Amino acid sequence: MFRLVAAALVLAYAVLALTGSAPSPADPQAAMMALRTAPVRDLRVGSSYVVAAPVRLRQKPGHEQEPLARLGPGEAVIVLSGAPSGFAQVRDDAGRTGYIPAAALSEAL
Repeated sequence: MFRLVAAALVLAYAVLALTGSAPSPADPQAAMMALRTAPVRDLRVGSSYVVAAPVRLRQKPGHEQEPLARLGPGEAVIVLSGAPSGFAQVRDDAGRTGYIPAAALSEAL
């Protein structure tokens, strides 16, 4: 069920990206709070995942840390390690390494 929901979310963002319309959540602050309070997930180190929601790749775990880049929905990452703070260390296709909220990851289809 989770994979189906994640696939639908990724597909919806892809369609929006192709049509040139940016998603505008009713309450972006609520979406951010959902990521901050999401339970810690068990991620498989070395496995590929897909970013399910727009996030900032950060140098260290934590929402207060300086962002290195933005990752959009559908971008593939490889999990390098998990963090007890709810963040995962990842590497994107461009070779950048940093931390994103683990809740923003969906298993690759």
